[in-house]
Amino acid sequence: HTAGMYNRHAPRASAIDTRDLQRELEEYRDVIDAWVDENAQRARRLRDAHERELHNLEREYEQLIARERELSARAAENQADAERYEMEAEQAREETQAARELADGLPEQLAALRARVDDERRMLNAMRDKTNGASALAKLDALKHASKMYADRLGLRFEYGAEEKLRLVFKFIDEFAPEREFSFGVRLDGATYEIVECEPELDVIDALLRECNRTNDFGKFVRDVRKAFQAHAAASRGRR
Repeated sequence: HTAGMYNRHAPRASAIDTRDLQRELEEYRDVIDAWVDENAQRARRLRDAHERELHNLEREYEQLIARERELSARAAENQADAERYEMEAEQAREETQAARELADGLPEQLAALRARVDDERRMLNAMRDKTNGASALAKLDALKHASKMYADRLGLRFEYGAEEKLRLVFKFIDEFAPEREFSFGVRLDGATYEIVECEPELDVIDALLRECNRTNDFGKFVRDVRKAFQAHAAASRGRR
């Protein structure tokens, strides 16, 4: 009974116009753009926080430099007092020694602070690099949120995995086995898409991927891969 209901309502692979996918992607452009903006704003907030931390560390560094100069000057003054006032020589020497011990410890503190400043600068640069690639990454993330609509209407679902991997699974490809699943997985390296899996394998997948990275049109890439799966299914039936 369930199978009968499916046959009445499920779209057949040959009946699905790829223009439907283009129309649905365009309808969800606002969702994707909002997701892009959200990720970009998050990256900017993190970058701004690191910039503030770097500013605070640089100010602390300048204060320690001033403190080092102050202690060095105090040590010099105490030494002069010891030479001028013999009766107070012992006390002056003790103060001088204490000041020198404080001053001697400052280079290590300054070195540690310099290392922290360098670490913050490297982290800030990394955040800036991430911000530059955030737009493409956010587009990939946003596609996941439209997965239910695609699954219901076009037999396409998104599976979001570890290491920023996105897996797209198609049904309604094989006219004679509409529930058979065809899939491929992608992830981002910076702002460049790369294929991590394709089942079944497609001879044209590398060429389609190069075109996607050239145009940054992920929607067209999905449609082209779907067509390639349809051609593969038809060719497989012809060889039987």
